[in-house]
Amino acid sequence: MPELVATLGPRQSHHWFDSTRALSNLAGCSPITQASGKWKTVRMRTACVKPLRRAFRHWSFASLTHSKWAWAYYRYRRSQNHVHETLLRCLAQKWLKILFAVWATGQAYDEQLQIEKLKRHHAAWALSL
Repeated sequence: MPELVATLGPRQSHHWFDSTRALSNLAGCSPITQASGKWKTVRMRTACVKPLRRAFRHWSFASLTHSKWAWAYYRYRRSQNHVHETLLRCLAQKWLKILFAVWATGQAYDEQLQIEKLKRHHAAWALSL
């Protein structure tokens, strides 16, 4: 995806993003929580790079048919009555963390290693994989 390449740039310049949080905020994947006194609300981040947010949304949607753990996560959260678009944004944030780790270390992504890692961390939705 050209949006990802243009945003991340070469691996040597990863100092642009010191954490996945900075990249997640830029891409609009992380929500904004507003609270005051007795109320609290969570909403979608609108101050972000829209083409990048769209790229991560399309990536997370496409991953549902190609990634076992992504489909398991989506199906598990959907059974808990979460909204489709919110789930895609949450899934995009998970992919963003993986992308950042792959980009920072230069190692290739391995689906089976990701599934094993999720099982080691006892993710309820990944134990059936």
